[in-house]
Amino acid sequence: MKKIEECPSSNMYKSRKCNEYHNFKLQQSLDYEKIGYDNITKEMKLSYKNKAESLLYKMSNEEIQELIDLGNKSSQVKSYLSSFLKSTTKTDRDIVKDILTRNNMWRIPIDIVKLAESEGFSIEQVVMDGDGKILINDIEKIIHVNVNTPKSRKKFTLAHELGHWYVDGNQSSQQIVACRNDNISPARETRINNFASELLMPFELLYDFLKKIVKSDIDPEANVADYIADEFEVSSSAASIRLSKFVKEVMM
Repeated sequence: MKKIEECPSSNMYKSRKCNEYHNFKLQQSLDYEKIGYDNITKEMKLSYKNKAESLLYKMSNEEIQELIDLGNKSSQVKSYLSSFLKSTTKTDRDIVKDILTRNNMWRIPIDIVKLAESEGFSIEQVVMDGDGKILINDIEKIIHVNVNTPKSRKKFTLAHELGHWYVDGNQSSQQIVACRNDNISPARETRINNFASELLMPFELLYDFLKKIVKSDIDPEANVADYIADEFEVSSSAASIRLSKFVKEVMM
């Protein structure tokens, strides 16, 4: 019987988190063998994948590199861990700068519909339970957006679903099906939400805009996030979250 992952001894890593990840993958392999590979459902695979990602997100880059160097000898697993490490090493700001420069879209507000279409996506507004869904295969690239959500929410959903493509499977031929608020690990959704926020309110454009309003005669009691929301055409809550993160970035 073919094992999904050949695991080395469980305490070979210096890092406790590496050993925790290793032991989880070992347990996954044992569970799969016990259940029988023909009986493994998509839901089970997704549950294990989400748990594995949540463990990886708790690790430092050095710990993930330790897994690559000392752990599994499978080229497929090493490739997955290397891709994960790369996605967490390159910042959202770096990725967004590449995207906007390539598509010549350094303008406020970011035209997220035009960006999606320029990347070959068709956008369909549909009645659905969640906010959105991205479907990619060798034939088509589609983003579904809930027709019953506000305009600013639709815009963020588009940016979020594009994030799954840019961050998880950019320009690959693999099939991607991701539904916002459904079947995705909380850690992964937070990562994609942060990316969507950067895509709609890029650091450089936000910095220039804030400098401009500071020099203007704004109401001292006004909520700066409301100015950002109006200018970038996002919700007040999205603007407030982005502003908070922006302040932390500037202070670092």
